[in-house]
Amino acid sequence: MKDTEALPGGDQSALRRLNTSRVLRLLYEGGPLATNAIARVTGLSRPTVRGIVAELLEAGTVRSDGLESVPTGGRPAQRYAFDLDAGRLAGVHIDAASVSVRLTDLGGRHLASGTRALPVDSAPQARIAAAAELARELLAEDPAPLWAVGAGTPGIIDAAGAVRLSVAIPRWSGVRLAENLGARLGCPVTAMKDTNLAALAEHRVGAARGTADVLYVQIGRRLGVGVLVDGRPFTGRTGAAGEIGQHPGLGWNDAPARLLAEAGEREDGGAQQTALVLTRARHGDPGAQAAV
Repeated sequence: MKDTEALPGGDQSALRRLNTSRVLRLLYEGGPLATNAIARVTGLSRPTVRGIVAELLEAGTVRSDGLESVPTGGRPAQRYAFDLDAGRLAGVHIDAASVSVRLTDLGGRHLASGTRALPVDSAPQARIAAAAELARELLAEDPAPLWAVGAGTPGIIDAAGAVRLSVAIPRWSGVRLAENLGARLGCPVTAMKDTNLAALAEHRVGAARGTADVLYVQIGRRLGVGVLVDGRPFTGRTGAAGEIGQHPGLGWNDAPARLLAEAGEREDGGAQQTALVLTRARHGDPGAQAAV
């Protein structure tokens, strides 16, 4: 669409937002460009591009990036680039025993990260408050605003970012994660099943780069599967695709008693005795290592 065309209904403000979005996306994905190059690629007029760039410069989203080096016979044109330091992005992971936050610039470059342990029986709002507090701590010395947050957690997460069902985290089912975390941090939050986000990360920057269809399997205290189809997270009709949870076949519920028995301890020794067996194993005790 040319910028001289009108949208149905004559909504020129929507047209302006659309054109601004096109310019921003081009600068984000294509690197520094002069206004003439932006106009050629987007099909917008040069006056429209100059107006949009001026607005983005004033907003701090775009910055000047030197002059064009290719000789044109006239004055070198000013180039403009998307400012990756105009804002910050945060990735949040909320699990049964901890919350983790990773802070990046707008290009995904890692800036800071942290993890905070939580009691397994923490109330849902206490988990969300801990995640928000940790994010604010990481942002405390950073003047750039937080633009958006991606939150991952185990369970069945619906399109609105609410936890429909979670067997891994006590009392987590029914929590409106995206809404509550967004209210605390004052920015948009997208919440999704953590294994789907892990699959997406592998697709974009990890082992599955260049692969559109991905199956990510997590095996630990719980069993989870993340699925990408054509590069997009696949959740199924009900949002439960790949969500297996604490499968009985993993044997984790009986693991502490088995560990104590095989280490020659009382099976009802509790968490403190279990921790002692793991400590002995780390320090080379053959019997404890065999049990582990």
